[in-house]
Amino acid sequence: RRVVAFAIPGGAAIGLATLLNSWMLPPIMHWNLDHAADLTLLRSTNAVLIFVLAMLVLARVSRPLRSWRGLLVVVFAVAGVVGVCIPPVARFFAVIVPSGSMLVTTMVVLVLALAVYAVCRVAALPWSGRVSHDRRHRRD
Repeated sequence: RRVVAFAIPGGAAIGLATLLNSWMLPPIMHWNLDHAADLTLLRSTNAVLIFVLAMLVLARVSRPLRSWRGLLVVVFAVAGVVGVCIPPVARFFAVIVPSGSMLVTTMVVLVLALAVYAVCRVAALPWSGRVSHDRRHRRD
């Protein structure tokens, strides 16, 4: 139940942020998604967005982080970042390390995705007590 209480808002935020990014970014960047290069840039931006938000959800579910759980979150995050730097892994996941204007674009997208994540977390607060496994906080 605890994981569901964290995973539903996190999953909703990841899905919503990815959809908004896929819908809004191509016209802003003047990308034509019929061209493979532009489509690859969009997919890469979405992959970075999903990775960052997934690490936030994992960190939230894994609390307290001052234990082996925190180490596990760090290992997953480092593995993701290192994986992008290994060419075969980057090709497999079709991820391009952003640079130049694409780096700025990716950072803006991440800030907006974090805002979507925060909104989804706040929107889920009224239901979070109903899913709690702790009897003191459970609303039966």
